[in-house]
Amino acid sequence: MSVAYAPGENKGVFRPVIWASGSNGVILKSVDEGNTWQRLAIAGSDTLHFRGIVAFNAFTAYVMAIGDGDKSRIYKTTDGGQTWNLQFSGERKRGLSRLPCLLLRTRVHCPWRSIDRKFLLLKTTDGEHWSSLPTENMPAALAGEAAFAASNSCIALSGEKEIFFGTGGPAARIFHSGMAAHVDSRANAACSRQPFVRNFFRASRC
Repeated sequence: MSVAYAPGENKGVFRPVIWASGSNGVILKSVDEGNTWQRLAIAGSDTLHFRGIVAFNAFTAYVMAIGDGDKSRIYKTTDGGQTWNLQFSGERKRGLSRLPCLLLRTRVHCPWRSIDRKFLLLKTTDGEHWSSLPTENMPAALAGEAAFAASNSCIALSGEKEIFFGTGGPAARIFHSGMAAHVDSRANAACSRQPFVRNFFRASRC
């Protein structure tokens, strides 16, 4: 779920716009604080599982699907959900089963499930085109370790350059990079060895 704000009927007053997504292609939007909901549709998405959605306002939002191969997708709308453009589609047979995203200004960062023992992080700076961040110096993922969707809460940006994301599974770790363009050796920061961790970025957890 994602909550954005749009100008209300009275000057200077903003109203919440609630976006939500789920399995079987479900995307919902409410402009009256959840009293009524509009079902939005992406053609051919009935079998997709939308595990994350992030909105900037009443018109612009990204929704992220998980699954094998091209069922891992990122769509964007700029007209309130009337139409959606496919911006990213997975190509590997093994799907990207977790997709949390955090949007800050025009930057979008998405950490995916590990591929070849490295977490794939996607980035867009123009809101249209996606590229992966270098992972040569990233610590290898552990067996069964994953970056869970967690309502987009397992990734955080600090300023213009720092990226944090948390993982879970057999072990839970916090990955950190001090450079927006690279995930370097400073990412090797273990936070907890509990089997599962929630709310990664609450200070009480570390």
